[in-house]
Amino acid sequence: MKFWIEVTSGDNAWIDKTSNNEISKRGLEAPSNNRYINFFKNIRSGDLVFTYLTRQLTENKDWRSSIVGISKVRKEYYEYRGYLYIETINDIKLPIPIKYTDMLKQNGFSDGFKNMLKAAMQKYLISITESDFNILLNIHSKNKRFIKSINFI
Repeated sequence: MKFWIEVTSGDNAWIDKTSNNEISKRGLEAPSNNRYINFFKNIRSGDLVFTYLTRQLTENKDWRSSIVGISKVRKEYYEYRGYLYIETINDIKLPIPIKYTDMLKQNGFSDGFKNMLKAAMQKYLISITESDFNILLNIHSKNKRFIKSINFI
């Protein structure tokens, strides 16, 4: 199992992911080009993906520049009508969003994730280590307890 952070903009990026409507539900979605194929080709069924919403287009102030939820990858990517898709399941909103500013205060992140923090999360998909994942979950103990209580991991 691998761990990822999807960086996207706007409330609907998360709201559509948690939709019960199969027509509007979205997992990960990107234009079908080499840049995104290179991101998507390493994601496998069972991987865990945090969703980070940028400040841009995000109306919910609590969600701006924050990790707001977590999902499991259902299956590997596929292409349809010029777009790449990865289906997710168990899209769970975290009880307390993990703010970018709170991430900056943490120690112990991998060099790769530190570099993404320095670059203000300016990459669509970020691979993180299991240690990074645990540090992020432990920023708010309520998130860690919640994820364990629902047997998510």
